[in-house]
Amino acid sequence: MQNNQLLKSFVKTFLFISIFFLKTEISQAQYVEFDELQESEVTEYILRLTNGDILTGKIVEITDDEGEPFLKLKSAIGTATIYQNQIVEIRLKEEYYRHNHRIFIMPTAEPIGDNHFVGLFELLFAYAGVGIYDVGSITVGRTLVPGIPASDQLTIYNAKATVYTIPDKDTKGGLHFAIGANVATIGKETLSNIYGVATLVGERSRLTGMLFFKSSGSDVFDINLGRYGMATAQYATGSVGIGIGADAKFSTRYDTHVIAELWNNDVARPTNTAVLLGLRQANSDISMDFGLAFFTQPAVAPFVSFTWTPFFNSNLR
Repeated sequence: MQNNQLLKSFVKTFLFISIFFLKTEISQAQYVEFDELQESEVTEYILRLTNGDILTGKIVEITDDEGEPFLKLKSAIGTATIYQNQIVEIRLKEEYYRHNHRIFIMPTAEPIGDNHFVGLFELLFAYAGVGIYDVGSITVGRTLVPGIPASDQLTIYNAKATVYTIPDKDTKGGLHFAIGANVATIGKETLSNIYGVATLVGERSRLTGMLFFKSSGSDVFDINLGRYGMATAQYATGSVGIGIGADAKFSTRYDTHVIAELWNNDVARPTNTAVLLGLRQANSDISMDFGLAFFTQPAVAPFVSFTWTPFFNSNLR
């Protein structure tokens, strides 16, 4: 009986988190062709090889050996000779991070670009995102909670457009602006939001601010939790909410990030606030997020997310 109550509490918490945020993560990092590489003592590249190794360094020489192109990569442990047919992927180091279109569940103002992905949030919410050039981003997600009828699962559709960018050549970053909208359906209820978001990109960190507005849907509605019973959600139409997110890379490890978000879905109700704090381990293939969400009720819930960016430039294979 106690285990059933704990499971019921977890399911209710998970669905309330999803409805509270009503957001899905919705980079513009580009692949580099071998013949576009440049010898430089400044520019750093990240190379992923056919054997799975990942090397970081500066290219000091590009030539060929009897028709077989190769390069010499100067890294912290020495200079390596690498043939073109050994390389699966080449990216600029500052563009290696393929998950900059989101913090955890908060979309940043940067587009998905060519970093199309699939993911699993809280092991119970499947989602996928695609980029349309370096402007549009579309994400779709749906809960997969056992014991809840398919007609009562939560589905979210999100569309975002990066409309303006102010580049910063000194930091390889800049200031990005985007607008977007999302629609969520749960049972017979349909809710929608519109939002604006801005992201400041520094050398090792991103700071995102969001303002959103609930444009339609019932103020109070019931949620059918199937075998776990019923729950009631409150989210008034016309509510104005805010979100703040941060993504900071460790100075000594470019694959480990601290991520943090603060949400309030109605600025008139300070108690409608949540804070997420966690870590992200990421490479050009996979991102893994782990952390805790703190609510003012009070309540604490773990969060976890896995995303996969499986698409690579076939010209390098």
